[in-house]
Amino acid sequence: MSPEEILRKYSQGERDFHQSFLKYAQLHRANLTEANLEEAYLREADLPEANLSKVMLQNANLEDADLSNSNLEEANLTMASLQGASLREANLKNAILKGANLDQADLTRADLSGADLREISNIKKAKFNGANLDGTIYERKRKPDNPPQPQPPQPQSPQPQPPSTETPQPEPNNDSGGDSGGNNKEESS
Repeated sequence: MSPEEILRKYSQGERDFHQSFLKYAQLHRANLTEANLEEAYLREADLPEANLSKVMLQNANLEDADLSNSNLEEANLTMASLQGASLREANLKNAILKGANLDQADLTRADLSGADLREISNIKKAKFNGANLDGTIYERKRKPDNPPQPQPPQPQSPQPQPPSTETPQPEPNNDSGGDSGGNNKEESS
């Protein structure tokens, strides 16, 4: 589906564009509020100043996309790949970026107030210069200090044993009156 078709269908009331292939799409200042773009391929798409508020972009590929000055307020970008994307001065208030890949993303002066950034990955090279992070929910994905150890196999319930065919041995009799300790001392007369 071309960007023009999506905009035409959107203007006619359609909102479901999941899994759309929109590589290099030119959607400058497009209004796609509340559209479903889950798993959409928007690599290197041109979306500056677009209105993408409340858009569903879960698992979308937005690598190297231009989203500068875009409105992504309350957008769901769970597990989206934003590697190398430009989000300069974008509005991401209350957006959900849980598990998103922000490697080399530029969020300079972006408004991330109230955004959910739990479990985001590859944040080291992302740029947050001057970004508003007030009220942001952030929890780094960490390896546990004590990773769970493999559990040994559980013993199986004992199987009933067949009766023994050995004949029982008699117990030694210790009631004899003789010396049983081997301490025989001969008395010399």
